[in-house]
Amino acid sequence: MIAILRSVLERLLFAFGLMVMLIASSAEAYRLMDSSPGGRLTLNLAMQSNIGNQPVSDALAQWNQVGIGPSQDHSFFAAKTSAASSSCGYNQVNEVTSAATNCGLAFGSSTLAVTVIWSSAGKVVEVDVLFNNTKSWSTYSGPLKYNANGTAINDINRVALHELGHAAGLDHPDEAGQSVNSIMNSRISNTYTLQADDFAGAHAISWQPASVGSAPVCTLAASPAVVNVGDSSTLVATCAPAATSYIWSNTGFAASAFTGVISPSVTTGYTVTGVNAAGAGSPASVVVSLASGAANYADLWWAGNSENGWGLSIQQHGSRLFNVLYVYDSVGEPVWYVMPAGAWNSDFTTYTGLVYQPTSAPLSGYTPTSFAPGAAVGNVTISFADTSAAQLRFTINGVSGQKSMQRQVF
Repeated sequence: MIAILRSVLERLLFAFGLMVMLIASSAEAYRLMDSSPGGRLTLNLAMQSNIGNQPVSDALAQWNQVGIGPSQDHSFFAAKTSAASSSCGYNQVNEVTSAATNCGLAFGSSTLAVTVIWSSAGKVVEVDVLFNNTKSWSTYSGPLKYNANGTAINDINRVALHELGHAAGLDHPDEAGQSVNSIMNSRISNTYTLQADDFAGAHAISWQPASVGSAPVCTLAASPAVVNVGDSSTLVATCAPAATSYIWSNTGFAASAFTGVISPSVTTGYTVTGVNAAGAGSPASVVVSLASGAANYADLWWAGNSENGWGLSIQQHGSRLFNVLYVYDSVGEPVWYVMPAGAWNSDFTTYTGLVYQPTSAPLSGYTPTSFAPGAAVGNVTISFADTSAAQLRFTINGVSGQKSMQRQVF
């Protein structure tokens, strides 16, 4: 059964009437919580602008530098920026935020922060930290500073370090009758950094991270690695040990995808980083190059005024051509042939492909299901001398020939 283990209504930072705590001993006197961590803590930071997320990020980095547990886990805390949300009640999200009330109840006059720890079977399952944003905050280091009226100026750094100590599993040593210099004491002092007792307490917390192995080592392959404009390539990431998610660049692929299709318009480099429980590996990269490609031949083409009445239409996407021949058959009736695809020679001057004579219903009664491309009726080769002149060679329905073509200029 999930239960609140402890709600720490801080006496660490009184708003007024503070006495500097005199330290009589430097002996280790840390105090541990009754429950131990159930796992590493990823904190969703949603501090309001009057406080900001940075002090919390700095504090968790200091605890990570010390290390949590006997093995000194330096990755115990992690953080991500989050939209403000409710930290009131168990919702399986570790939240650090600020509010004007303590879950609808007024903060005590001396309360600056509340840490709520949820536990089950002696293991922490959720931690929520709530800062009182009705207080004035400052950020400074060194001995305490005071307002003109004698009240202490509230230092967010001290608060964040103290609260995250609770989140890790430390309690107040002075409330256990100890006298020691520690950021975890319940009364404010000139202490503003982690002390030897805090180090010892952090290493005494009952926490041992599970073996997570090593981060993925990935390779990235592109097939094909050279494409024409408008063509696509498939990227495939192969990682060992296996990755549970992927960080891609320049692709738009989802984090769960190890493969995907890209259609570059320019030569482009792509990278992928595999991630598993051990963390992120090193990026793997590949370059998909753009072939030199074809010039722009899209236009209407014909044989000139001497052969007016028939011609060739070229539609072009990148290096792909879609060609339509508007001609006449052996009895003088108009007919058209389509060349939906083809292949270029190595220098992109000659394009060759099959032609078809599709049939369908008339425009007035057209339905997609009536379209029938039929079998290929021949082939066509177009050799471009330049972007304005070409030679058309064809074999269609057993008839072969060739024509000199030019752009039809209006």
